[in-house]
Amino acid sequence: MKSQQRLKAQIVEALEQHLKTGKSLKVPEAGEWLWSLFCQISRSRTYHANGPNPLQWAEIESWMQLYRWPLEPHHIDIICALDDAWIRHSRSDQQAPSQPINTGAFDAVFG
Repeated sequence: MKSQQRLKAQIVEALEQHLKTGKSLKVPEAGEWLWSLFCQISRSRTYHANGPNPLQWAEIESWMQLYRWPLEPHHIDIICALDDAWIRHSRSDQQAPSQPINTGAFDAVFG
């Protein structure tokens, strides 16, 4: 279990560093296939007006059935941790409004 947690921490850290710096992604060798699975499953990701939605359990399960690849719970845990890091980064660019909306601003937009 410790080795699985260590791999999860290493692969998520690699992704976070890549997203922060833009430098090439250096996934630990033991996690390369999990990174590849994450990329494949991410292709089914849906988006909304403010950006990407997190991967859904059904998408992961569908991928497993389609490719007949049984994943263990710790594999799915790592894929979800990668997704969490990716979503956090994609939403970090969004800024809160500089000031709260008032009735005049609301009416100007929707009135």
